[in-house]
Amino acid sequence: MEFKYTKHQVARGTMADAIYGNEYYLIKSCQNLYLTYQIKLLVYMAHSEGGKVIIKVNSNCKISKKLKKFQKENKKHLKIEER
Repeated sequence: MEFKYTKHQVARGTMADAIYGNEYYLIKSCQNLYLTYQIKLLVYMAHSEGGKVIIKVNSNCKISKKLKKFQKENKKHLKIEER
C-alpha cells in the first residue's frame, strides 16, 4: 500500500463515524454543510466497494449547491438525511 502525504506529512484518509455493513454514516451537527474532501473520499470508497454514504444532519442545516450537485451525480452512493 502506498500512502499519500500532505505537506505536513500526515497520511491522507478519512473514516466514517459509523459503519454498518456496506453503509458509511457521517453525523454532522452544523448550520451549513459543504462538499468537503472527507465526503468526496468516503463516496469514492463507497463507490469502489459498492456501498453507500449516509450523512445525518440537523433539520436546520443548509446544504451547499456544490454538495447538492455532487449528491445528484452520485445518488446511488450518497444520501443526506435530516435527523
